[in-house]
Order: sequence, then C-alpha cells, then structure tokens
Amino acid sequence: MVKIRTTITINKDLLKKAKHHSISISSFLDIELRRYIALIEGKQTNPHKFSEESNQSEIHNTFECGHRDSNPGYKLGKLGS
Repeated sequence: MVKIRTTITINKDLLKKAKHHSISISSFLDIELRRYIALIEGKQTNPHKFSEESNQSEIHNTFECGHRDSNPGYKLGKLGS
C-alpha cells in the first residue's frame, strides 16, 4: 500500500490528549477511515457498539493494538536452544 503525506487540521487540545495517550494519528485515521468507508458502503458486518454503560476497560481491551500484550507469543517464553 502506497502512503502519501497530507495535511489535516485538528483541535490543539485533542492532539495534545492523543499524544499523551501515545496514539498514532496517522494509523488511527487510516484504520477509522477504512472502518467508516466499509460502514457506509455496507461492507461492515460487525460494527462495534458501545452503550453509555460500557466501562472503559471493556472499550480499551477491544480497541487496544500495537502493544506487547497483543502478541501472545511472549507468554510462551523463549525457545530452548
């Protein structure tokens, strides 16, 4: 996939919060645009729905990616030599 550099305008405080939480704006935008386009084109079969009663850990566990915990291989330990 070829990526191009572009410019976006974003709220200063929102960007500050995203950086505080180590959110990659580029990756997030790419993922969410793909999800939104799939939704509007009718291709999304299992949209995430969260009610106001959903707790933060439930939402965090669903959307967390790119962290060591998302790789179950580290739990298996090192291979013997």
